[in-house]
Amino acid sequence: MQYNSHNSPHFSIGEAIGDLSADAIKDILQTDSYTLQPITGGLSGAKLYKVCVDGHDYLIRHTSGIFGSKEIHQEFYIQEFMSNKQITPKVYYSDSNLGIIVMDFIENTLPKGRSPNILNNIPNGLDKIIKLMRTLHKTPREDKNLSYRIAQDYIAYSLANTPQDFLQTAYLEIIKSYVKKEWPLDQLVITHNDFRSDNLLFNQQFQLIDWELSGLSHPLYDLAYFSNYQAISQDESSDILSLYLERMPRENELGTFKTLRGFAYVFSAILCLPGLAADGFKPLNDYYHHLTNDTIRKIWDKVNNGDLNINNDMDEFSISMRLLAEAKEYL
Repeated sequence: MQYNSHNSPHFSIGEAIGDLSADAIKDILQTDSYTLQPITGGLSGAKLYKVCVDGHDYLIRHTSGIFGSKEIHQEFYIQEFMSNKQITPKVYYSDSNLGIIVMDFIENTLPKGRSPNILNNIPNGLDKIIKLMRTLHKTPREDKNLSYRIAQDYIAYSLANTPQDFLQTAYLEIIKSYVKKEWPLDQLVITHNDFRSDNLLFNQQFQLIDWELSGLSHPLYDLAYFSNYQAISQDESSDILSLYLERMPRENELGTFKTLRGFAYVFSAILCLPGLAADGFKPLNDYYHHLTNDTIRKIWDKVNNGDLNINNDMDEFSISMRLLAEAKEYL
């Protein structure tokens, strides 16, 4: 089947919208008696501040607006809606025009990182995470105008903006195969679409943060994306799908899950490629083979330990090629 866009909005990762001035913070908090501490953000370009007012800690997130200012309302709407379900920290204030949202600051007891091992020390941790995911997907959507966030759309966008001669043919063909592949549209729910350990908080309970990619998609995509970052093998796919479904999966469900895991691998792989090409990065043959013998688990452990740096062009490209090679196994 030829690719047919589902009209997910284009996005580009950049800096936070405008500047968050002291006067703006005073207006938001309705006080000039506070302490403010900038904290390290993620890869999206959002700026984060820990603010203490009268002994209560808040987090101000000044979003990067990766879909543009017109789409920030969706991110904030979903996050506020999910805060009422305790899926994400409580939201006190948001302004989609300024790109500012204020929520409870939660002291995260999880180590930061992408290694699957960081979730191991929480009793019944996987069960709790899957329950959180199910709760998210079963939440009725009251706003009927939410936009799609379909990974295939972003794969197609990135491919269109990457020079055809940038990649070896074998890797280019893997991406093209997923652009041509049929995306499952049998279910459509609110999804997070960046469901991995980096975006989980744990302090007595799990909560999700960073809702910039959230929108309408297939519920099993969140599970697929999470499974890839947990380095769950194809042989283990049935087990985690059974945990999510609370029953044994049917053959068609296993097939859909396999397809979505492939899409999730390509999505993670290709997003950096247009930027690397635009910056003049020249992939050498060594970069294609740098991580050939590493398992996905070993790659995430290396990233976590600092042995691979996702801000290093060679490492980022090598990781992307390894993810594409993994995606080929899910075709």
